[in-house]
Amino acid sequence: GFGQTGPYRNKPGFARVFEAMSGFTNLCGEPDRPPLHLGFPIADAVAGLFGALGILAALHHRREHPDAPGQEIDCSLFESMLRVLDFLPIEYDQLGIVRGRSGNLSQYAAPGNVYRTRDGHWASIAASTQSIYERLCRAFGRSDLIDDARFASNPQRLVNRGVLDAIIGAEVGKRSIGELRALLDANDVGFSPVNTIADVFEDPQVREREAIVTVPDHELGPLRMQGVVPKFSRTPGKVRNAGPALGQHNQRVYGELLGVTAEELQRLRESSAI
Repeated sequence: GFGQTGPYRNKPGFARVFEAMSGFTNLCGEPDRPPLHLGFPIADAVAGLFGALGILAALHHRREHPDAPGQEIDCSLFESMLRVLDFLPIEYDQLGIVRGRSGNLSQYAAPGNVYRTRDGHWASIAASTQSIYERLCRAFGRSDLIDDARFASNPQRLVNRGVLDAIIGAEVGKRSIGELRALLDANDVGFSPVNTIADVFEDPQVREREAIVTVPDHELGPLRMQGVVPKFSRTPGKVRNAGPALGQHNQRVYGELLGVTAEELQRLRESSAI
């Protein structure tokens, strides 16, 4: 949780604890409301990625130095969350900025928000560069916003984001989600509906990329889950099943790979060690 050293090393920890401690949770929610935890324990997944990266780095070292002793990989969930916050520490160290909550507003570019369409769907729009902002304005037939001195550059748009956001929200509200998608896709504007997992399953990009695949499971039968990320051109991976049962490979790992005798394996089972 907190790592194998330090004053917190023996404290209990869960994803929410590490998300709060790292400063991440303080970024989530509306400015005038309490901080919000996300609806998913992201710290667990983030630490898993750093753990996998650590294993790969250690394996690379072992390949380069085959006679070197093994090493312990101390992967802290807290430090993993802190690491993905990238520039927050530098902002504070160099500028004294303590970044807080901004709701759905992008803190770095305007317009950038979640907007409601005419038919009640939510859409996320990110006009994070000058060229995309200008394409967004033209798509809505609002070229006047490009020449408006209040919105001439991103710093000026951030200062006047309340006014600009209201204008963009009104334009989105005139259109259905299908109309908005067609219009913004045609103009190369960063956009996505706010999908449910049901929407994700039906998305053509997901189908084409096999981001969701069907695999067998020893208890549930066929099930759909995420595919391999990333994709490799020469050594493509494949999900063969949803995961083994607890202890399914004990005989192969302990017996065949590690040379544990059948008698010792039985003793380990009887003592509930495995």
